[in-house]
Amino acid sequence: MLNEQTSSDLLALRQSYEREGYVVIRNALDPSELDPMRERVTKGVDAFARELRAKGEIESLYENESFERRIATLCANRKGTRKNPLAGWHTKVKTDRTLGPEVYDIYTHPVILKVLTTLLGLEVTNDGVHDLRLILPGRKGFAWHQDSQYYSSMKAGVFLNKTERTHIVTTWVPLVPVTERNSCLWVIPGSRQWGLLQGKKGDDGMIHQRSDIEAKGEPVAVPMNPGDLLLFSNLTFHSSKANSSRTARWSMDFRCHATEGSTLEEREGIALREGLVRALGNAPLVVHSKSRAATSYKDWIAQHSGEDNRDAFFESVLASAKG
Repeated sequence: MLNEQTSSDLLALRQSYEREGYVVIRNALDPSELDPMRERVTKGVDAFARELRAKGEIESLYENESFERRIATLCANRKGTRKNPLAGWHTKVKTDRTLGPEVYDIYTHPVILKVLTTLLGLEVTNDGVHDLRLILPGRKGFAWHQDSQYYSSMKAGVFLNKTERTHIVTTWVPLVPVTERNSCLWVIPGSRQWGLLQGKKGDDGMIHQRSDIEAKGEPVAVPMNPGDLLLFSNLTFHSSKANSSRTARWSMDFRCHATEGSTLEEREGIALREGLVRALGNAPLVVHSKSRAATSYKDWIAQHSGEDNRDAFFESVLASAKG
């Protein structure tokens, strides 16, 4: 049975989240509150389409197609890049990393903060990075994983992962209706209690599990509509299946943690996560506090360097590890 709760009964919400490792909140937002984000994405798709048209890779801009269909249609009709119909989307349009006020308004939405403070306490920091997820028709989804498996890196033979004992909450926000057919998320209730398992990165860039995860627990599909929220922990196993529909699946997700950990291990995990964020030129932001004002949009944007400093970050971690 799907773990659905309301934001009005916070005690039940927290207890069920702690037990299951995830929680679904129906109608948490007014769907219209996601319109600015969808409009931002639409502008990115339009810029992408015009670039492809200028290169002669498509014959039409498909401007009359719906939000869910437009990028699917132009990718399906693109010439010469069948293996990667989205080539150029991330590097030239960069809509997946847009840091406009549309994103900030979702980060700081009162209902989302109400839930996050229930799960994390009154001092909450958003790590300042979101992912805009797009799964085209016919494309596979994401393999079973725990988010903490991706918060790790190998540098000079040293494996860096200190987030197993750090509570990080992912908030997953659908921008279109998501179903089993168009690649909704799946979760395994209770898998948070398994601890961090070791996976292996495959040639597809995804981490794959060394054991049969579905044999350890019973997967549950999470169909959602715009306005619904899915929150899960960094140790909760989740995945998505292939998109067998005719429409693109659009969603966004972001992560939050306690601003300051209560244990040394938790603080180390927070430092690692925020260090990775800063290494990409981004900046975490305090979204809720009982003693100081939340980071404003202006101040948050001013902290972004716009430079990828990940190598320098890892070198500093390794140097400190060597004493």
